[in-house]
Amino acid sequence: MHLNEITTNAHEITNNFISEQIQITGSKKKALKILEEEQKDFLKWMRNKYFENPSIPKTTLPNSDELKRVVKESNRMTEANKEKIEDLEDSDFYGMLPQLLTNLGLHDIANEVLFRQLKQEIKPLLTVKIEKLQGEVQKEEAVKDKARKNGRSGGRIKAEKNQGIVNCALNEYVSNYSTSNLSRSHIAKIIKNKVNNFIKSRADLRSVVPEFSEESEAILKWISNYSHFIKNNEWKPKTPQAVKNFYYSQQLKKSEPSC
Repeated sequence: MHLNEITTNAHEITNNFISEQIQITGSKKKALKILEEEQKDFLKWMRNKYFENPSIPKTTLPNSDELKRVVKESNRMTEANKEKIEDLEDSDFYGMLPQLLTNLGLHDIANEVLFRQLKQEIKPLLTVKIEKLQGEVQKEEAVKDKARKNGRSGGRIKAEKNQGIVNCALNEYVSNYSTSNLSRSHIAKIIKNKVNNFIKSRADLRSVVPEFSEESEAILKWISNYSHFIKNNEWKPKTPQAVKNFYYSQQLKKSEPSC
């Protein structure tokens, strides 16, 4: 196997491993952590993958007479091509070793040499791949962080513009989801659809209040603020006044005398 083939294999094996980890973990961030912390495990994985289909098959060793003939012929060819061999780059010379070992019948050693050459290609390559993945993860996290900040900001703006939007969201939460086993983020996404329908139904809101995005960060914040108070009897910092107003209105309803 020529070193160019080894380099190609190194790229393919490394990319396959990264793709496999992203698929297993479900995120580039988690896959990156595995690559950063478990590079030795990666090399073990690579060894197993490589030897699933070794490029040089295992065969029986030649008998002593055949071996002597091969060594004699190898020496003759080396002497005849001495100048060409001296002109070879070190990497090209070492690249010849697996074939030379194969000619001598040392197939297992030839395969091991090929693997070591592959590993030497992959070590720096893996560093480059990790740095690239780090950049991709940083960009993704920046986008998510911006979305979260926009969601929080948007939540305050929506809460300030119309108490009814907050009331709609929290009424739905209290009525149907306050004791649910679903995660709050999932509940927020469900409630988002009801709130958006509420916004669409109000002419005074449609033109000034944008609909909630898929992330539903604002609704999630309102739910979290409200739930925190119910559980701890204290408001979280920066809780919108509209959330507090909803709670107080609920208490007023409870204190009203029944007919």
